[in-house]
Amino acid sequence: MTIDASSTARSYPFISKRQVAERIASDDDFMLMALVILHDRQTEFEQATKTTVSRNRRGFMSSHAVNGTKLAEKVLGGEALDAEEIAKARDIVGHYSRQISAHLREDAKASNPELAEVGKLYGV
Repeated sequence: MTIDASSTARSYPFISKRQVAERIASDDDFMLMALVILHDRQTEFEQATKTTVSRNRRGFMSSHAVNGTKLAEKVLGGEALDAEEIAKARDIVGHYSRQISAHLREDAKASNPELAEVGKLYGV
C-alpha cells in the first residue's frame, strides 16, 4: 500500500488504527491483505506449526494462530474463501488494527524517505 506524501507537512501521512479498522470491516481485499500480513509476521516455526510461541507482538495471538494461519494459507495458495471463512477472517483480523497500521506505516517509511522524515515529526 502506498501513501501520497504530497501533503505530509500538515497532516498525518499514515493510515491510522481507526482507518485500518474501518477498512477491515468494509473492504474484503484489504482485510485479506491484512490477514496475509499477520501470517507473514509470524515466525517460520509458528507458521509451520500454526501456533504462537514467541511473545513478540507480531502476527497472531495464540487463540487465532490455527484458524488465522489456515485462512492465510488458503489465500496465499490462490484459493477463494467462502462467506463463512471471510466472516471468520474478518473477526480475527479485526483484533489487529494497531499491528496492521504500524506495519503499513513502517512499509511506507521504508519505501519513501520523505515519509520517514515526516514520521519523525509525529514520533513514529
